[in-house]
Amino acid sequence: MTQYDKALICVNGHLINSGADADPDKNSAFCPQCGAATITACSNCNQPIRGDQYDDQFDGVEFVGPHKLGFRSVPGHCHACGKSYPWTQSKAEALGEMIEELDGLSDDEREKLKVSIPDILADTPKSETAALRFKKAITKVGQAGGKMLMDVLTNVATEAVKKAMGL
Repeated sequence: MTQYDKALICVNGHLINSGADADPDKNSAFCPQCGAATITACSNCNQPIRGDQYDDQFDGVEFVGPHKLGFRSVPGHCHACGKSYPWTQSKAEALGEMIEELDGLSDDEREKLKVSIPDILADTPKSETAALRFKKAITKVGQAGGKMLMDVLTNVATEAVKKAMGL
């Protein structure tokens, strides 16, 4: 049976401890990288953030204890309720603010990019269309604006979106 420890993550998305219960000495109330508060549970449904994964281990006959499978990556959304974690929401807001600052886009283009933000931050059926919209915007906003947008997208987009954009 698969079980999870709690992960301790700052509200900006820095992983502090993927085994908050198993190794509490690594826990801290604030992030050593950015100083933000840390959390171990979803603020919407209060379910623990999944950390290190464990699977039951047998020696062929009997149970010998949990086998640590490790930690995959900082999740963007709660596994229990689907709501965005604070770091995902902050990334969406930052990307929206950057879109407003870019020169060379019409109001309609800005709005389409903003609507596409959730599809950049999570793999959805619309992610490839969102990637195409952002690729077009990068070429349209000039060298400086395009570089800044690519840098932000490199930090916030899912791996599939980055691949679709050639980042």
